[in-house]
Amino acid sequence: MRVSFRHFVVFGLMGLVAACGSTEAADPSVGDVDPAVEQVETTAGVDVLTAAADATFGVSALGCSLVPAVGSAVAVGPDLIATSAHTVAGADEIEVTAVDGTTATAELLVLDIAADLAVLRAPTRGFLELRQAEEGESARMLLWTETGLEARPVEVTKRLRVTIEDIFIEETVLRLGIEVAAEVNRGDSGAAVVGDDGKVLGIVYGASREREVGFATRVNALEEALDAVAAGVPLAISNERCVP
Repeated sequence: MRVSFRHFVVFGLMGLVAACGSTEAADPSVGDVDPAVEQVETTAGVDVLTAAADATFGVSALGCSLVPAVGSAVAVGPDLIATSAHTVAGADEIEVTAVDGTTATAELLVLDIAADLAVLRAPTRGFLELRQAEEGESARMLLWTETGLEARPVEVTKRLRVTIEDIFIEETVLRLGIEVAAEVNRGDSGAAVVGDDGKVLGIVYGASREREVGFATRVNALEEALDAVAAGVPLAISNERCVP
């Protein structure tokens, strides 16, 4: 089976598609994951919550079924929001909702089917910076809920170089990720994992079926996606495919 380092589709923009290298060993258990497509109440430090309040969104994507696909998202630049690709793939309409209940229609800019990462354009009031995760550090998963922002405590247990199928289950790809010790439920896809400094370490895409751990795409792919947006070269590509 052919291994692809990046399936990088840019909507209205040209992407920079260099593959990322890593020395981490792949975790064979990571292939046994369910997409994290409900939330757990918790408390978090005021510092992180204050920084995240204007940067966390809910995502609703309609087009692949009668019921919208839902998840969380995080602002990572002015009017730029990151979420999981499998949540928005094939959507005819994407809506984002801020913690205060404000809604807006979002435009899909980047769909990285290998990293399970998407970048949307919609109005933002603030955004979070990115950095690399460190094994053993404490962090929080930022979740949009109907009652507001929730920050779930997690621990970064591993940095991973994962061999996994793309979101369409067609080809084997390499994905740089992190494993976090946490409960990850359906509806949690796209949530940001942030360090105690409030910087984004990864974007949640799934959870183990056998262990209480979740998986997030590391920020390397997100940095590439933001570079693609900055390139700003138009491409005529449609978002017509739904995940199986």
